[in-house]
Amino acid sequence: MHNDRRVLFVALLAMMACGMKEDDVDPVIDTDTGSIQDTDDDDISDTDEAYVYQPPSPAICDDMLETENGYLCAVRPSRLDEQARDIFASGELGDENLGFGYHAMAFPSAGTTIKGVYIHFTGSMGRPYHPRSQKFPSQQLLDEAMAAGFITLQIAYHNRYAVNSDRECIGSSDVDNCAGLVRYEKITGEDVSSVVDVPLADSIIQRIRTLVSYCNEEGFEFPVRMTADGVIQWTTLRLGGHSQGAGHALYITKYWDAAHACLLGGGYDVPDAVPSIPLEGIADWYIDASVAVDISKIRALVAVDDSSYDAFLRGYDQLGLEEGVHWASFGPAAYTDWE
Repeated sequence: MHNDRRVLFVALLAMMACGMKEDDVDPVIDTDTGSIQDTDDDDISDTDEAYVYQPPSPAICDDMLETENGYLCAVRPSRLDEQARDIFASGELGDENLGFGYHAMAFPSAGTTIKGVYIHFTGSMGRPYHPRSQKFPSQQLLDEAMAAGFITLQIAYHNRYAVNSDRECIGSSDVDNCAGLVRYEKITGEDVSSVVDVPLADSIIQRIRTLVSYCNEEGFEFPVRMTADGVIQWTTLRLGGHSQGAGHALYITKYWDAAHACLLGGGYDVPDAVPSIPLEGIADWYIDASVAVDISKIRALVAVDDSSYDAFLRGYDQLGLEEGVHWASFGPAAYTDWE
């Protein structure tokens, strides 16, 4: 079902999971689902007290949409970098319409107290902005993030296929650390995986750099330091995502120490078959003990009727996440995922 109040309800739950809870969050959240324990997020702010926020002119956008709490801004990746793709490939309907798309940015209204920057990664085959339909599929989530005081970047990236798909790691179980290498290449653009081919211009890191640089050139000042000498300052940023995007947020938080990871309907990658005995129950990068993820930075939200619910719980268990502390569930699904 698709009901405005229920959509708002789930978006508010998502904001709690993402560490962006407002002071006046509707208390119905506690009674309907059980809440994630409060971690003093009401008073959270990642910004310098001297920061004065002024949203940029909508003229920087290829398309824009005014909402209750600010405006959404679509930016075509290939306009910023001629080597960047807006679609996976031409010729096939699916390749032209699934995944990538335009970046979406959410700028709160002038006068809003800014608490930080949130970067959201869309799920497999989704788009932050659809140029053909001229829609922002994550409009509700982006608007709630603005209401909570967060400038949001939703990055269009190499997401035509799921990591856990026949085209990627389900179909490449003979590749050691398949999921870890696929995610690393999608994030960095470095040629480390035989399963995917992600040019630098289509990688998450390069696209964030390019988008931030564009905003800076247009005179917009972010409330936190986004990059330093071309290196993204992950420790200043809150990350989140849905499905495949949740995995990217978790991967970056584990290996680059982001400020927070928000997992929405995500948190599991399939294991490879190397070695074949004993057969592991989850992807190698989850098990990798060389780097310990700080689970205090992780919150997750999942629908009980999600087809991958049991797999996600396996991921949470592997990470050491506790229900009611680090993750919460709701159900049945009270929204339509338009991504």
